[in-house]
Amino acid sequence: MPAAALALVGLVWARSGNRAVSSLFAAGTPLATVFAGAGVAAGLEGGSIAIGMAAASLVAAVVAHVALPRDQIVRRVWCSATAILVTVTTVIALAGPVPSEAVWLVLLLLAPAPLILAALFGDPIGGPSVVANGSWGSLVLGVGSMWAWFGDRGASDVEAYTLPLAIGLWVAAGLVLWRRPATDTTAAGRTTLLAAGAAVAVLPSLATAGDSELRTLVLVAIGAVLVIAGSFVPELVRGIPVRMLVVATGWVAATGAALLRGSTIATGGTSGLPIEFWPVLALAVGVVATVLWARDRAVPERAAEITLAVSVTLAAVPTALAIADGRNAGLRAAVLLGCLAVVHVVGTATRTRPFSGPALTWTSLAAAVVAGGFALVSGAVDPFDLVTVPIGAALVAAGAVHLHRSPGARSWPTLGPGLAVLLLPALLADWTDPVLWRLVALGVAAVAAVVTGAVLRLQAPLLLGGAVLFVHAIAQLWPWITLLYEAVWWWLWLGIAGALLIAIAATYERQVRLARGLGRTIASLR
Repeated sequence: MPAAALALVGLVWARSGNRAVSSLFAAGTPLATVFAGAGVAAGLEGGSIAIGMAAASLVAAVVAHVALPRDQIVRRVWCSATAILVTVTTVIALAGPVPSEAVWLVLLLLAPAPLILAALFGDPIGGPSVVANGSWGSLVLGVGSMWAWFGDRGASDVEAYTLPLAIGLWVAAGLVLWRRPATDTTAAGRTTLLAAGAAVAVLPSLATAGDSELRTLVLVAIGAVLVIAGSFVPELVRGIPVRMLVVATGWVAATGAALLRGSTIATGGTSGLPIEFWPVLALAVGVVATVLWARDRAVPERAAEITLAVSVTLAAVPTALAIADGRNAGLRAAVLLGCLAVVHVVGTATRTRPFSGPALTWTSLAAAVVAGGFALVSGAVDPFDLVTVPIGAALVAAGAVHLHRSPGARSWPTLGPGLAVLLLPALLADWTDPVLWRLVALGVAAVAAVVTGAVLRLQAPLLLGGAVLFVHAIAQLWPWITLLYEAVWWWLWLGIAGALLIAIAATYERQVRLARGLGRTIASLR
């Protein structure tokens, strides 16, 4: 065959001592080799030209290590010509008249070629040559080969396409870790490779977890195993924060899959498991991750607190969606907001990390407020006290803890907001929605606030509770006051008012002293 003969002649002349002649034959020999491979494949029964071209391109890449001199220019010419032929063959395989069942084989034959060509100029992984970057083409072609193989067999699961790419990225990171020494405390490049592989392996599966209970269970199980396994791996390996990557990947897989599945069920999906099964599972994984992280004093230490706070917040999402959808809204609101209130108080009262600190306390409170507001706006929760009472009680309890710990703290910033949330909505309902049990409960709560403020010398509960009690009493006694007023001549009330004014005027100085003393007493309260 002329092409094969020309390729053999080219191999001989490529080693000539003349750089121009060697370069000329270095450019033509790979082309002749590919033509020879295409001719052989065309002569076979049922042969594919693209497969022949791919095999010949791989042969050209391998032969270069034996046939070429050490002249860098000659090697660059051969490498460029072969790279062009690899690209052309890839395009022919993907867009040309190649049977679909043969595309994966063409890409598989081409996959080693970029790595072999990069090896012409030294270490293809850790070498200083710019040509070494071309070795990434092997990863692209190898992953493409797997995708073509799965696609030809009708694979519909997303993992068939994401896992080969993730494994390829991890293998590339492993090779970089093996061949290139770490120069920084944290090697950003190889860390990014590993993180990208983890993201490719997990995130697409998460996106489809809502429709598959089996996929969700598998992701949660794998995530839980990674979270636990993370406590047994070192924090840094040659500049890579291995523990952070393992634990973060496991937490994202388990939490994301469970919460997405729970949210799908809460918004109308079908399942034999209750909605709360999934957020509780996600929260359990988050708690285990944070406890192990805090126990081992891993760095950064605040990662445990932030992870726990985010886990608690996200765990409330499916139940909040179920409340907005009207599925046992009252019971779910009471339980959800009650649990968030307990978390807020515990986070304020305890000093044990990671269960203390502002991250957990503020996010739990924010989650309660958002979920409660969402429930009220949707109109699914009735009575509204199921929302206001847990939040108000949590604010009062946390404020009391802060007041006890800080002798210089005042009662208005610590207890005022909680008392307002606890008392004022119920007071407004005196006119909009008077219900006997609420009227009685509001009176008892206001009296308790006044007594507590008087005994403990706290200004906020005394004044706010007293004001609420006074307005509440007027609102409830107003029908009797009106009846009494109408039962007596109007001029008699005028006479009584005049008598009161005369009495006040006669004792004006004494009344002023009493008012000033009362003001000083109230101002001295904490």
